[in-house]
Amino acid sequence: MLRSVVFATTLALAVSAAVFAQPPQYRARLSVVPLDIPMQSTVAGVGSATATLKGGTLTVIG
Repeated sequence: MLRSVVFATTLALAVSAAVFAQPPQYRARLSVVPLDIPMQSTVAGVGSATATLKGGTLTVIG
């Protein structure tokens, strides 16, 4: 019984360490902005971006 508890605890710690080792990742959905008549020909569409924070570096893709 004790061996099972020790194994389960060790497994839980190993899995949680792997999850916390990954850098945080953020997602954003980009949508159209409020437009006036002159801007309609130059601004269109939607998009997305992903940002990853690793140490002191923020990397944005999108």
